[in-house]
Amino acid sequence: MGKKILHISTSDKGGAATACLRLHVGMLKSGFDSKMLVLDKYSNSNPEVHQFWEYKKYKKIGKAVNFFKRHIIPYLNERKLSGKPEEYEIFTLTNSLFDLTTHPLYKEADIINLHFVADFLNWNSFFRKNTKPLVWTLHDMNPFTGGCHYSAGCKKFIDDCSNCPQLTNTKNNNLSKKILEQKKFLINCTNNLKIISPSSWLRKLAQESEVFKNKEIYHIPHGIEKKIFKPHNRKFSRDLFAIPDDKFVLLFAPDDFQRINKGMDFIPDIMYRLSHKDDILLCLVGKNTESFNFNSGNIIKLGYINNEQMMSLAYSSADLTLVLSREEAFSLTTLESLACGTPVIAFNSTGPDDIIIHKQCGWLAENYSTEDFSNGILWFIENPDNLKKASEFSDRHTAENFSIEKQVESYLRIYNL
Repeated sequence: MGKKILHISTSDKGGAATACLRLHVGMLKSGFDSKMLVLDKYSNSNPEVHQFWEYKKYKKIGKAVNFFKRHIIPYLNERKLSGKPEEYEIFTLTNSLFDLTTHPLYKEADIINLHFVADFLNWNSFFRKNTKPLVWTLHDMNPFTGGCHYSAGCKKFIDDCSNCPQLTNTKNNNLSKKILEQKKFLINCTNNLKIISPSSWLRKLAQESEVFKNKEIYHIPHGIEKKIFKPHNRKFSRDLFAIPDDKFVLLFAPDDFQRINKGMDFIPDIMYRLSHKDDILLCLVGKNTESFNFNSGNIIKLGYINNEQMMSLAYSSADLTLVLSREEAFSLTTLESLACGTPVIAFNSTGPDDIIIHKQCGWLAENYSTEDFSNGILWFIENPDNLKKASEFSDRHTAENFSIEKQVESYLRIYNL
C-alpha cells in the first residue's frame, strides 16, 4: 500500500484552493493516494474532496452547530479588528473551533500537506498534537506574519510585528506581536515540518521571517493543466464574448475588483498613457467589476467567469493580459494566460517575476511604474512580430516548465516518496 497524502485547505474555491486542487488531482492521476479536506465545499465535481463535517461523527451535531462553529470565531475576530483600513488585504488570527487531528482523514493519512488554512487551522491544538510528517505550501504571507496575508511592504515579521501598520486604527494594534510570538513558539517546537513556496519572492520572505527562518524552505512553482489552458482560435474566442475583431484587446482579470492589492487603481493612468491608440479595448473579468468606476468608452466588462474552459477562451480572446498586483505569491493568472498563448505585462517585483521571461513571453515593468508598464504594452502593439513570437514562446514555455506532472514529481521528492 502506498502512503496516504492529505491536502488541507479552507476551501475548494479561490486562487489558493485552485492551486491545491490541481496538485491533488495531479497526484491522483499519477496513481497516488491523495485526498483533500476542506471546511467550505462549493463543488461536487472534484474527486476525493471532503468537507470537514460530512463524516458521520460530525454530521450528528447538526447544521446549526456546524454553522455556528464555522462563523462565530471569524465574526469575533472581525470585531477585534474593527477599524482596520479597507485598502489592506484580509487579516486572520490563529484561533478556530476545529481540531483537525480528530478527523478520520487526518488519522489515516501518512503525510499532511497544509495549504491556505485561515479560519480552519487551530494553530495551538494542531501543532501541539500533530505527530505526522508535515508539509506547508505557502499561498500568501500569513503563515509567517502576525496576521496579515500581504504585508504591503512592511517587514516587521522579520522582527516582532509590534505596532502593526494594518492595525493602527484598531484597539488591538499589538495583537500582531502576540500572534507572531505564538506562531514562532509553535513552529520552533515542530521538527517534522518542510515549507514549500511557489515563488522565489515568497521563499525569500519566509527565510527572513522570525517564524520560518530555521526551517527547510523549498521553491516549487504551481503547475498548469495544458489540456485545458491552451491557445484557442482568436476569432472564435472573441465572437463568443462579443469582442470586436479589429481591436487590440488588453485583458485584466483579478479575482475581485474590490481587492486594492490587485492594482486596479493603476488602470486610469495606464489607459491615459495609451489614449493615443484608438484601437485598444480593455476587457475586465472578475467579481465586482461593476464597482470599478472608470469612465471610458473602450472597456468591456465580462463579469466573473467561474469555469476554466471559458477562462481559457477569455485569455485566448486577448492580445495581452495585464497583471497589476502589488504583491502576488505566485500569480495563476500569469501562468494561465501564458499557457493560452497570451503574453503578460506585470511588475518585476513578486510572483510573476519567476514565470515571465522579459520580452520573450511578456514584459516585466519597473515596480509600480505605470510609465514602464505602458511602454511594455506599446512594445507589443507597435511590433506585431514581437507579439507573435511571444505568443508562440509562451505556449512552449509553460508546457516545458510548468506542467502538473513536473510539480507532482517535485512534491514527491519532498514527501520522500
